[in-house]
Amino acid sequence: MAAALAASGVLAESLGGDLGQAVLEYRSGPLLLACAPHAAGAVTREQRVLALRLRSLTDLGRARFELPRLLTRAAAT
Repeated sequence: MAAALAASGVLAESLGGDLGQAVLEYRSGPLLLACAPHAAGAVTREQRVLALRLRSLTDLGRARFELPRLLTRAAAT
């Protein structure tokens, strides 16, 4: 999963943008990947990824609505 997000990030950089999230569609449902921030003051080279498996694409809007709150909680852990 992290490799797919990293590859998408390289593509975004070459296009002059910044990758915030990616959606991969599988037969069992979509997977939402988002770059997760580190806790304040953390010094690390590791990239954190939040992965959300959804039941269907109809859940994608709700997941994107909740994503900022989830990323804040992930950074605190």
